[in-house]
Amino acid sequence: MRLRIGSELAPGFALVGALLFLRIPLLVVTPLLFRPVPRWVGRAWVDGTHLITALLVWMERDRLHEHNMDLASVLVLAAWPIVLVVLPFTPAGHLLSATQPVPIAHVLIGAVLGVSLLLSRPRMRPKRAGEVAWLVAGVLASAILGVALGTLMRLQEPSRFTSLRGRAWTSVLACDLVSQFTSAATLEEPVFRGFLWGCLRKAGWRDSRIFLVQAGLFWLAHLYYFPRVPISFWIVVPVGGLLFGLVAWRSRSVAGSMAAHALFNAAAILFAHYRL
Repeated sequence: MRLRIGSELAPGFALVGALLFLRIPLLVVTPLLFRPVPRWVGRAWVDGTHLITALLVWMERDRLHEHNMDLASVLVLAAWPIVLVVLPFTPAGHLLSATQPVPIAHVLIGAVLGVSLLLSRPRMRPKRAGEVAWLVAGVLASAILGVALGTLMRLQEPSRFTSLRGRAWTSVLACDLVSQFTSAATLEEPVFRGFLWGCLRKAGWRDSRIFLVQAGLFWLAHLYYFPRVPISFWIVVPVGGLLFGLVAWRSRSVAGSMAAHALFNAAAILFAHYRL
């Protein structure tokens, strides 16, 4: 498998390489070497990923469709920190009490990215009917698979789940959805299903090959699950990597794979740890 990396592709590959370094060697290998894991490790991954992803969006603003990025994907990446700040003050804010405070740096990065794109008016490719159909079908399939795999995950620790009464499950689901959408989904999808995919595509790789490679790297990025939650490592993560990759590939929308990822994780967590 050869890569054709010209001088015009080098900056993008360098930034994608930095994203993969933050996600795999730093976040996966460090916990194997240090106990307890230094707090700066997780902070470096989150902050570094958010900043580098914003830089890539700006650099590729007129070619975002080549990275499976559409208007919705860009809006999510620019707006999620600001939305998280506002959500607690909305009527549904009581459902989101578990969300963590958003660092001011993330709000500033999102605001600067959003304003810069608004002023530059990048060219955005319109969605096609078939792509929208794949997006909807993929998100629904992710929710169903999340329920099924969450039920399977309960087998790992059958005694460790809590019974939810009344409307408590809606609060748990809302918190999990917001948490997953603004953490795993926004941090991982633009990397594996977005800019990694686009860089390999521009280097001459076929989508079918990239589909398998991104899923393999996504699996490797969750190596820390292996000793603790083997069902997640051997089943949940590989299935997720293939499913989210298929959604992004066929819908040409990282926003679609973000939604699929968030629903998949939230449903799996809900049905793995709680009796409704």
